[in-house]
Amino acid sequence: MKLEEIHQIAVLGAGLMGHGIAQSFIAGGYPVILYDIQESVLDSAAAHIKNSLELFCGAGLIESKDIDPALDRLTCTLDLKRAVAGAEFITEAIPEDLALKQDIFQRVEDLCRSEAILASNTSSLTLEAIGAKVQNKQRLVTTHWFNPPQLVPTVEIVRGEETSDDTVEAAYDLLTKIRKVPVKINRELPGFLVNRIQVALVREALDLFEKGIASAEDIDKRFESATGNSCSV
Repeated sequence: MKLEEIHQIAVLGAGLMGHGIAQSFIAGGYPVILYDIQESVLDSAAAHIKNSLELFCGAGLIESKDIDPALDRLTCTLDLKRAVAGAEFITEAIPEDLALKQDIFQRVEDLCRSEAILASNTSSLTLEAIGAKVQNKQRLVTTHWFNPPQLVPTVEIVRGEETSDDTVEAAYDLLTKIRKVPVKINRELPGFLVNRIQVALVREALDLFEKGIASAEDIDKRFESATGNSCSV
């Protein structure tokens, strides 16, 4: 699968992460079918996306004329087959439950195109475990978005042992096209890259505080002035 072959996106799970991911793709110009098992969740997701786009407009990030075309690219459905049958890039954003993720990918593989990329938004599980029931593991990849996904530009792309180079490159190019900042991670490890760095920073800050090197306020102030983020010691 190449970037130029990707024309439709499916997002599975319309919760906090799912609807933000869907918004990122429709804002990037791609038609998205957003799937969930509850109609109320889909209704809420559509409302949140509309409100978020309006907030983006108010902040000068997009123009008002862009809102309706973006919303027109969003379709919500309770039908998994309808969601994935025509999609070239399918990403799940369901709860961090291994059995649920294994089941959804097994079902999706039977319903989607043979060449479609299957991406997981997991933050802690491995592709080896999630894709245990998937036959073609070359098209599996992790795309780890950060909350809220419609605002945070970074997306970690994590390859499994059998993920193909083409799958990684297509995911990278797709995320770049919708103005995200993809980061390639060559092999799976707990916490991936960004979370491990953040934990290491916090651990060091706590150690400095406990040793009396500086006050919590000064450590936090120094960190925020250097990085633009709070260390929250």
